Amino acid sequence: MPLALVTGASEGLGRAFTKRLAGDGYQVVAVARNEARLQKLVGELGDGGHSFLTADLSETTGVAEVAAALTSKHFDLLVNNAGLGRYGDFATSDELHSQQMIRLNCEALVTLSRAFLENAREGDALVNVSGLLGLLPVPGMSVYAGTKGFILSFSQALWHEQKERGVYVMALSPGPIATDFRSRSGGAADKGPPAAITQTPDQVVDRAMQQLAKRKRPVVMAAARRARLLFSLFGRMPRKRVMRIMARFH
Repeated sequence: MPLALVTGASEGLGRAFTKRLAGDGYQVVAVARNEARLQKLVGELGDGGHSFLTADLSETTGVAEVAAALTSKHFDLLVNNAGLGRYGDFATSDELHSQQMIRLNCEALVTLSRAFLENAREGDALVNVSGLLGLLPVPGMSVYAGTKGFILSFSQALWHEQKERGVYVMALSPGPIATDFRSRSGGAADKGPPAAITQTPDQVVDRAMQQLAKRKRPVVMAAARRARLLFSLFGRMPRKRVMRIMARFH
């Protein structure tokens, strides 16, 4: 039975990944901070040797614990999904929160990617969750979008480095997802993206799993068709205009 580890597994996209992988025959180790939610999730997965690991990946000790788990045995798949966001003007934001965002979204992801790749074999796969916001400057989410841009670039480079080993690396770039991310990150409820460009976590996971089976693309745009068209249009527009548009939603 293939073994997978999913970070940020207690809710949203990570929870959807965990349930899908378990349904597809993986033995899953679910990682998140909330032990009660992890216990409930693993209980829903049924038989299969599934387990959980409670860890805060914005803290050095939590990252070290998960990295040790990744190097203690062979994992066939790692999904680096854990992430943190915050809406607001950078100059007046909490500096500690920005640093925490960088530690979780970037530093933890790099450390866990390295730990996974140390033991990776031909046929294994690494999925790093970026996002369409990583393609653009986003006023009101400058640090968050910057971290997603880092993940996008980093993962594409890994895709090239690892392809000769037969290890597949995917930069998964979802568009807007119907989760409570906005409310948890301090975003205004009336400024969210329209429903027409929003997907469910399960829809994003479906797209990711389809491309995981094909193992070809370094970047997988797991977004609604209208969202992909919109971001394609942004790529042909002056950046000043794009930033004015993006600022309306944040």
